[in-house]
Amino acid sequence: MIVIKPLLVKHFQDFIAHARLSDFEEVKAATGQLFQDLPAADVVLGTRAIIREESGEVLGIGGLEHFGDRAAIWVMLTTHVEKHPIEFLRFSKKYLKDTIFRRYREVANYVHKDNRLHIKWLNWLGAEWLPFDHECLKLFVLSRGEDE
Repeated sequence: MIVIKPLLVKHFQDFIAHARLSDFEEVKAATGQLFQDLPAADVVLGTRAIIREESGEVLGIGGLEHFGDRAAIWVMLTTHVEKHPIEFLRFSKKYLKDTIFRRYREVANYVHKDNRLHIKWLNWLGAEWLPFDHECLKLFVLSRGEDE
């Protein structure tokens, strides 16, 4: 079973040990800074860990920045997620519908154009890709739809 928990130091250590390089490249493209040069408060305040309870593996970390009924969502995954893709996909779709879309009409952010795992995942979740003029980043939005 996959759960969302407040980020603890042990979760962050597991995340750093198994983080995906493409997610770090995405941070660099979006912020102009290396992940390790970001202020710690920007990374950990309000951040949640995505944990596979059976193994204790950290599948990723993420958070939301609120803008009324919309939010900027961010998630950085680890290589652990590659061992449990179906479980993670099922969890993420249910979490998006049952938790995120209960509060927000839509969530959006950027993804690096070479981050194939994230793009595949976002497509599976039903992301809409919006025009965006950036050499490395693609802009996506996930919406709950009119009837929900």
